[in-house]
Formats: sequence, C-alpha cells, structure tokens
Amino acid sequence: FLSSCVDDKIPTKNEIIIGIQADVQTINPMYAFSLIEGNLVDLLYMKPANEIWDKTLGKIEFEPMIAEKWEWNKDSTSIKLYLRDDIYWSDGKTITAEDIVFTFDVYSDPEVNSRFFGLFDDFYTNENLHIDTAKSFTIISPKELKINFPEDASPDFLDINLEIIPKHIWSQYSRNEFEYANANFKPVTSGPFKLDKWEK
Repeated sequence: FLSSCVDDKIPTKNEIIIGIQADVQTINPMYAFSLIEGNLVDLLYMKPANEIWDKTLGKIEFEPMIAEKWEWNKDSTSIKLYLRDDIYWSDGKTITAEDIVFTFDVYSDPEVNSRFFGLFDDFYTNENLHIDTAKSFTIISPKELKINFPEDASPDFLDINLEIIPKHIWSQYSRNEFEYANANFKPVTSGPFKLDKWEK
C-alpha cells in the first residue's frame, strides 16, 4: 500500500497506486474507525463469511470465507461454524476456532476499548459488557466452533461476522498495549492482500 499521493515511481504491470488525502491512523480492525481504514482492513483480514448485497432480495447474503459452512439450530440459540482447512495467517500459521473466540473476547473487552465495544447485546455478557466466553463459545475442534446465544436474544449472522485477528500474535501483548503495539505496523493478516511495508 502506498499512502503518498505524489510518487515518482512508475507502476509495474501488476501494481495499482491509489491516492488518498491523508495517511490512515491504523489498519488494526479494533480501531479502524474511518471509511478508508475500514476499506484497508477488509483487504487485510477475513471474516467468517463474505457479505454480498442481493439487489433482488434487498438484503445481505453470505458466502463462505473463513467458514466453509454454518448451521443454526432450530430456535437460533446457537450456530455451528465449520472452518476451511486451507486458510492461513500471513506468517503460515493455521486459522482456528481459537482465533475466533479470542477475537470476540478482545473486541468486547472494556480495557481494549475497540470500536466494537458495546455491540454484543445478543451474547452472554458480564456486567461490564465483556462477552462471557465460557457461556458463549464451545470449541469442538480446531475447525469447528459452536456459538451460543441467550434464549431472549435475536442473533443475526452479522453479529458474528467480524474481522478475525490472530491469537498467537495478540496474546503476546497486555491488552492496554494493543493500541500502540508493534503488531499494528507489521500485522499478521489473512485477507487477499498482505502489507509489505507502511511508510508513514
């Protein structure tokens, strides 16, 4: 990604240069508040499913991304995700159900203060709005995860379709260090693009 609007470099056949008005502040999904930051995050991190707007039906449809398939139970109090076997983080580590559980734990942690904090009403949460991971998630295997919801909740797939972050990277930091961690500038990602360098 080239953040500069003016560059003497001539693009090669396989390169696109996109000019933006100013550099982004972050490419961390936890703190990507602006539209441009969100667009970059979408290129760098995968979600359980890809969201597609169906003009005919007038609603969002989902196709497999990290999850190859999913199954709701009859009363929508739980959903099972079956993860693909052929997806990896950019450092070669396998993406697993633990990454998904860790992601939701982090996103709902008040100490992290992510952009998603307070948006998990359909999950089992503690008094401070932190997701109760023991009640909300059951890891069946590294590639199979069950997500549980309270009986009075009205969950939707959008509730679980957030950018997943790598546990093996972010668990090395204290949560009050996340916003300024070195991993923000040399991120381990999973999306269709990988960050080569960021020249601020």
